[in-house]
Amino acid sequence: MTAFDACLGESVPSSPVCRIDSVQVKEVARRATDDLTIDSSFLIRFRHLTSWVSVIQHGKSHKKAATMGINRSQCTAMLRLGFCIALLPWVCSLSVPKTYRYFAMGSNMKPATMTALRGIQPLNATAAVLSDYQLAFDIAGSPLLEPSAASVRFAPGEFVHGVLYELTESDFARVGSTEGIPFVYRWEPCRVVPYQGNDETAGQDAVAGANATTTSAFTLTASNPNTPKFIPTSPSYLRILREGAAYWKMDRTYQIQLSKVTTAKNLLVADGLSGSLLEAAERSVKTRKCISQRLVELAEQIDPSAV
Repeated sequence: MTAFDACLGESVPSSPVCRIDSVQVKEVARRATDDLTIDSSFLIRFRHLTSWVSVIQHGKSHKKAATMGINRSQCTAMLRLGFCIALLPWVCSLSVPKTYRYFAMGSNMKPATMTALRGIQPLNATAAVLSDYQLAFDIAGSPLLEPSAASVRFAPGEFVHGVLYELTESDFARVGSTEGIPFVYRWEPCRVVPYQGNDETAGQDAVAGANATTTSAFTLTASNPNTPKFIPTSPSYLRILREGAAYWKMDRTYQIQLSKVTTAKNLLVADGLSGSLLEAAERSVKTRKCISQRLVELAEQIDPSAV
């Protein structure tokens, strides 16, 4: 195996943000040079090259190497090594799928809304806090069926608790399309603080902690900033928010705050439509799973080797 082959065989770091630092470069170089037939004097000359990348950039690479006591084959190996390491960031960009972080503060806090209703499978999820924003019910819907939905509005000193999801590029786009971007909502870049622990003040403690670490994300805010800040929502929509907050064990004070939100009265469907739609989606998922399992069982009965 040549140094070039050794480099190409290196594993690509599995980080959402691909970064090739000096430690990784040195490790690749070490493994590659281990495979070369070289002596210690060559390694000394190799280490004393001020920049092997500059050898590639100059057209007189072989001549320059000869003045340093390096023969043509050794110089070629070095060029291959340099070329390979230069390609590593590009290889990483191809090998690591792009992901997005989405901060959900409305009905998407409940896992079933993401999986059953929207058909999204988050890669990771955790409770988090968004500072200097407040929860608003300002996305107008149908006044007699589902009057409003939640978003966030800038409000210095306020906090919104929610769920920080990591999504694939396609699932992130699906959130946008199912939420009506850009006509109903728009994406709002933000920074959130993930919860630390599961006690009743985990979110508050994380924000107040001396080592609080913020994470970049996107959340949803109203496309039209001139809508009223509060439009009473349906009881079933608010219940989904409360169930999501309870599932992720959000701060007790925030759960109490949600319980005090005023809901709409005199709806055509007293509870609103959100709960019924989510229940129907969950039943549909369960039915599909049952059908799929039954088909597998039938296939095993007919031809066990086919499964």
